[in-house]
Amino acid sequence: MTVSFQQLITSISDLHPAYVYEVRVLANNSIGYGNASESLIIKLDEEQPSGPPTEVKVKAIGSESLRISWMVSFVFAQHCKKP
Repeated sequence: MTVSFQQLITSISDLHPAYVYEVRVLANNSIGYGNASESLIIKLDEEQPSGPPTEVKVKAIGSESLRISWMVSFVFAQHCKKP
């Protein structure tokens, strides 16, 4: 991302929930690039699932136990994919 030298604040958009990002800032001019700032590591919060679990199944596996399985909703799974 490139911003004007007069701009001291900017926003980064189109990021993904629950991802970790590393951000560094550096300046350049007609002579070249300066040294980069120290890295800032930012972890975005998770998003609430957008739909309920699907294909929920329950099976007795004994007199005191159940096995429960499910699939995540398609929309939630799309948010979890790595770009």
